[in-house]
Amino acid sequence: MTAASEKTTTTATAAKSTATMPKFVLANHGNPGTAVATSVQWQWFLGAFCLGLFVVSWVTSLASPFVLGLALYFQIWTVAGVILSLVVLAYIPWYPPGDPHPLKQAFQQFCVYSTSYYFRSVRVFFEGQDVPKANNEPSQERQQQQRSLTTKTDSKSDKNSNAKNDTPNTNDNTKPTLLLVHPHGVFSFGWSMLVLRLHDVHFCFAHSLYMSPFFRLFSRLTGNPASANKPAMQAAMRQGKHLALIPGGLEEATITTTSAERVYIQKRMGFVKLSLQHGYQLRPVYSFNEINTFRNLQGMFPLRLLMNRYGIPGVIPFGWFPVPCLPRPNVDLMVVVGPPLELPKIPDPTPEDVQTWHAKYVEALQELFERNKVAAYGAEVAKTKKLELW
Repeated sequence: MTAASEKTTTTATAAKSTATMPKFVLANHGNPGTAVATSVQWQWFLGAFCLGLFVVSWVTSLASPFVLGLALYFQIWTVAGVILSLVVLAYIPWYPPGDPHPLKQAFQQFCVYSTSYYFRSVRVFFEGQDVPKANNEPSQERQQQQRSLTTKTDSKSDKNSNAKNDTPNTNDNTKPTLLLVHPHGVFSFGWSMLVLRLHDVHFCFAHSLYMSPFFRLFSRLTGNPASANKPAMQAAMRQGKHLALIPGGLEEATITTTSAERVYIQKRMGFVKLSLQHGYQLRPVYSFNEINTFRNLQGMFPLRLLMNRYGIPGVIPFGWFPVPCLPRPNVDLMVVVGPPLELPKIPDPTPEDVQTWHAKYVEALQELFERNKVAAYGAEVAKTKKLELW
């Protein structure tokens, strides 16, 4: 088999790459021509709608309790009824785990192709090992559905990519894996591209956001959401689930700027301790050009980082000029999943154990960035790109 990081291809050439597609793949999203209109402009508009829905659900979800309270107080029963209905849909069971409903698959299909047309290009690469596969074998129907990703790419820049497998694939891709996505950015669009594609991975994010109804509902439609609080992650790890996390959290979002590549990682060691305790392997993920999707006002970091400690976002974003709540579309989004870092299983790791493996993870993240920055930015711009560790 060729490199497990075999790049995603354009829809027009998807059929040619079938023989070399990675094993760790996504559910079949079919021919995009059957899912969305053939007009590129119309697909771009649908992508704007999908991404706008993502942003609005994120922002309004935190305010939903207050809106519901006001609707009840002023007896605006229609608004209150709609909110309560969405809350119920967000929390009730939909279908048996591991057996996605056709409506969910259709919505994922819509989001994958429409968002790929919104940005100038979207590329997803895997290095080292195939994407994690569920320990429980999927149904025969779902096995038949699996194939490689199909997203719009810039073929010229693909030639410069170093995202390839230079060593034999000796790792078991059913081993529990924790994907760690950097940087957070303002609204984490690189993360979102993975959510739509990795159907055997549970994506962990802030507990307050996970419990908020609107974003929870949107997340359930697009992927497998989970809480990032410690008890929830411990429970998921005991079950051996594949997980994904943005370790930088709100702090990394706060320090986001278009002028520097920053990751908030120096004090983030909890994920290493949990991974050692449960025998997880770590895979760094870097979303190149994430910082260019939104501008974020700089300054007043002590106050804004203090707000983050209480779960309050500290971003002051501005996106696309005509519609500031949308990301800037002239962005080449490139998401690279690095090879796995194998950790030993240590039920009771010492602080020295945690620090040692945290340092190894940070080194792996820096190497991932350096290997792929030329493919993401071009040789000249890449010379100015350094990864800042906060």
